[in-house]
Amino acid sequence: METSKRERIEQQLLRLVFMVIFGVVLRLSVLLTGLLAVVQWIWRWFQSDDNERLRGFCRALGRYQHQVSDFLLFNVDDKPFPFSDWPSDDLAEPEDD
Repeated sequence: METSKRERIEQQLLRLVFMVIFGVVLRLSVLLTGLLAVVQWIWRWFQSDDNERLRGFCRALGRYQHQVSDFLLFNVDDKPFPFSDWPSDDLAEPEDD
């Protein structure tokens, strides 16, 4: 009994460490989102067409932020990138697990 309780405590502490790390990553990704919004606006100001690669990355970044939020809020136990694949940037809806 004592071993399983200790293992559970160690797992919770390890999750706390990952939550702090991913919390920082989420804050940085929100800053990156703001920067990308400015870049997108400047791009549209000078170009008449969209930058599809940039839009695809922004779409994937939003999905990544969703994955990090799900992990932080205990909706999932799977750790996001780099412990899993980077989210897809296609227009199809992401699969719910």
